[in-house]
Amino acid sequence: MKIIRDIFISILFLTGFSVKAEEAHLYTWVDQDDVPFIQYYIDKYGAEPKTSVFEDEDEAFAKLRAGYSADVYGPCSYEIPRWRDAGLIQPIDVSKLEHWEKIPDSLRNMPGVYDDKGQVWFIPHLFGNTSVIVNTKLAPEYAGDNNSWDILWDPKYKGRIGVLAGAVDTIPLVAAHIGVNAYNMTDDEWEQVKVKLRELVVQARLITNVTGELESAMAQGEVVAVEAWNDSYNNLIWDEEFTDPVEYMQPKNQKIFSWVCGFALSSVAGKEAPIEKAYALIDSGLSVGAAQFLIEDWGYAPANADGFGVASEEALELIIVDTSDVDAWLANTIFQEVMPNLDKIVEEWELIRAGVD
Repeated sequence: MKIIRDIFISILFLTGFSVKAEEAHLYTWVDQDDVPFIQYYIDKYGAEPKTSVFEDEDEAFAKLRAGYSADVYGPCSYEIPRWRDAGLIQPIDVSKLEHWEKIPDSLRNMPGVYDDKGQVWFIPHLFGNTSVIVNTKLAPEYAGDNNSWDILWDPKYKGRIGVLAGAVDTIPLVAAHIGVNAYNMTDDEWEQVKVKLRELVVQARLITNVTGELESAMAQGEVVAVEAWNDSYNNLIWDEEFTDPVEYMQPKNQKIFSWVCGFALSSVAGKEAPIEKAYALIDSGLSVGAAQFLIEDWGYAPANADGFGVASEEALELIIVDTSDVDAWLANTIFQEVMPNLDKIVEEWELIRAGVD
């Protein structure tokens, strides 16, 4: 049998047979495996990478802890500490990335990118914001220079407010509004924040993580203001049937929040597909084509600053970022981080929403 096997192997080599190389595998948010995000990889290797998606990071984390794996993951920055501590990811050699230097300093040095040893664990891909959208036809007193998150607690608009259900968005926003840093909060400060949360629940018409529901409520005039990500603002502007003026609030005396999603290198990267393909997959998401797609089709700002130079002026206006100085603009926002005692906070926020706290 050994002779037959050796003859068969010799025939394979003589006929030019070769085993197809494995492709890198991306595990990321739903839709972040769209073709523009992987086109650079396709052009480089003449094949599509493997992709799979998750709907939220808790789902992804649990699946990875249970044994699922890929080469590159797509979490947001605040997830990095627990993914690193769980041994799911490994340090990234940025010298192997073509587009690393295209990322603004403020993003390359944001919380979550480096550890205290100077190792890189996270590569920013895109960033968006959390603030409040206001219909200035229905609430003109909050337009322009009068932008204020006070509208969420204004008795005049009780029952006409929409709020995000996610603790990672709403708790820091409410805390910041009363001068509390949710990322370094004492027990007494948390009690103060809970008071405002209870008031907010009473004010709200709907509290949801389905952004389309918030947008629909705005478009139908059911609410005058909603806490939302900036892509919801874009969707309202793009809605041809909705003609009321809206603003994405940037209060004078209040920093809005910035959240950053990106890439992490799996702890098993390089075991099936060559490690170079994993780095190419990260570079693919950072490509100029991917950056343009983020701006023009998603309404989000790309980490690769070169994308601002190729996107349409109309699309650039909608992402609300001052592209002439991205670092300065981001410095006037608050990067989302991990809240200490997050599990406890989430549990208590759920009770407050249910009206039993």
